[in-house]
Amino acid sequence: MADRVAGVALRYDLKGQNAAYPPETTVANAGVILALHARVKSILTIATLALAMISASCGQSENADTINGGFSQALTSLEEDGVLRFVNDCPTTLSVLDDDAALDARAATRIVSHRDGADAICGTDDDALFWSLAELDAVPWVGNSALSKLLAHASALGYVTDDGEGVAGEYDGVAFSLAEAKGVLAIANGASFEILDIDVGLDARAAQAIVSSRPFIASTLGANMQELAAASYVGGSALQRLKNFVTPWESCAAESTTLKGTEYSSLDAHDALDMLNQAPQDVLTSISGIGPVIAERINFARPYEELSQLAGVAGIGPSIAQNIQEELGLRWCPLEGARCGCAPVSTYRLPYVAFDENGLYYFLAYGERWEAERLVDSGFVSHDGTNVVLTDVAVPQDPDNWQDITTQVFDKLWDCCLQHQDVGEPLEIGPNRKGTLHLGRVRNTHDNQFYVMAYWQDIDDASFGWLYEQDSNGEWVEAGEVYLN
Repeated sequence: MADRVAGVALRYDLKGQNAAYPPETTVANAGVILALHARVKSILTIATLALAMISASCGQSENADTINGGFSQALTSLEEDGVLRFVNDCPTTLSVLDDDAALDARAATRIVSHRDGADAICGTDDDALFWSLAELDAVPWVGNSALSKLLAHASALGYVTDDGEGVAGEYDGVAFSLAEAKGVLAIANGASFEILDIDVGLDARAAQAIVSSRPFIASTLGANMQELAAASYVGGSALQRLKNFVTPWESCAAESTTLKGTEYSSLDAHDALDMLNQAPQDVLTSISGIGPVIAERINFARPYEELSQLAGVAGIGPSIAQNIQEELGLRWCPLEGARCGCAPVSTYRLPYVAFDENGLYYFLAYGERWEAERLVDSGFVSHDGTNVVLTDVAVPQDPDNWQDITTQVFDKLWDCCLQHQDVGEPLEIGPNRKGTLHLGRVRNTHDNQFYVMAYWQDIDDASFGWLYEQDSNGEWVEAGEVYLN
């Protein structure tokens, strides 16, 4: 009977409603049943309060981290790298985050799930590693409390160091530490085509693809590495060569110098000198704060042996010094002909040209030596009765369309000279054949305007030269003849 009554009482409290007494219940034992009801209800009420207190206590330990909580504390770069290394490392399991680092289980679960990808296995191709604190911060239930615990545990395990050996990921079979990945991206963004092609040793097509695809400036390191690896002709071999070049590249930046309050690494100073000595006026004026007048002053102060020489140019102040340092990587280094990175700095000064007394012809002034920047020294030239035909000619593929100048020059050469040598067969171009076309820039003594000089030297040392300038439509037009003195 007691068991039956107790069963009724429990049913009463668990269901939260008045259960009907069994038919055999009498008035005599109703008082016992009610007493049991009251006692069980009291016990359950106490248990409910205890559970509420425990729940509140647990919530209080993590009350800084809500489902959408964000980071408000600032970490040093070493601390940030250390935390990211810790959460990206496969030995950092759910148990490590939940038990050892004492994260909220919800935060720990979501961190591991994000990192391990769809297959839930760390170290496979679908892993989605964390490349920034912002990406980690976006994980639900990860906020200031979780970050503090992650930093403390990462520091205790030795992840917060300055050795740069944290794992950044594997791309096309090549593994990169954080330092190596950052170094490779610095090369990809800053090295000229010549450096990538010759010094790094990439396939020319891979070098050109990198130059065409940059800058790699996505918000995360991983996104940049993925974009680099996806560039045409960039595979495991190219990535390994880039990785091998990180140390030589960074050795250029071992020391620094200051210009008008802006600190330049050795590499920055190297690239700035290259631009100051070689860049045409339109590149100089593309730097914020540099107009035609200051650009002309920079040109006339060439050559620059030290960056400090620029401080003596009128108009160069703190803002321009800072703009050069920040912008030369985008405005100058990606251009063909730039020798950024570890390449020897060119102090070659572009020679001047000047009008003669008739204002019709040009000649090289001041006895300065002119050096061609491009040679057209192979292939064949012929004529179809209407137009000149170039076959297998290595026409310069420059952003400034020098190939158009090449075609115009051979039209002129055919009219003046080559047609007289036509024997019905294409005429071979080259130093030991019909001659070589030299192309390069010069500038005007009066207005500092740049021209492209096309200079033909035939096998008998006879020479012909023309200057070309761009019109308002960007088309190259002949500006006059030129004589070498």
